[in-house]
Amino acid sequence: IGDMCHCPSPDAAPRPNIAQILLRAATHSSTVAVRFMLDHISIVTSGLESGSEGERKDIDILMTKLASLVQETGVGIIAIVHLKRAKDKSFNEGSVISLSDLRGSAALEQLSFNVIAAERDQQAEDEARDTMIIRVLKCRETGDTGVADTLVYNRQTGWLRAPTAFDVTL
Repeated sequence: IGDMCHCPSPDAAPRPNIAQILLRAATHSSTVAVRFMLDHISIVTSGLESGSEGERKDIDILMTKLASLVQETGVGIIAIVHLKRAKDKSFNEGSVISLSDLRGSAALEQLSFNVIAAERDQQAEDEARDTMIIRVLKCRETGDTGVADTLVYNRQTGWLRAPTAFDVTL
């Protein structure tokens, strides 16, 4: 999608709309296994069809079209979604994420096949700040939800890895 949307300067041709992007994706999907990452949904929806109806409606439109594309072509799409700013939770301090914390539209949770969250206490004063909890918020196929795994960021290699006995107790 990056190559399909990239405009090198503000004076270049306008960015394709979502219909053009989906058409290109469907065209490519018939010949190769296609996977797209939309990072992040709010950028993809900026300036879309709904006009004055706002971001929520833009996300509704996008998610409906993406769900149809997945059903019709079998392409895989990973969409990054930001979280709402919650008064009673601090996601920067590792608060548990739920479906209702997704920023934008209920269509994000309703039309998605799977929703996976990454939780981490970025403000921790010790090694705990490098520990990430992977939580399944939705799995349409099995219905299983909850903590799926724990990963630790290795600052020397830049990779995530499984925790070892030497890591902080979780």
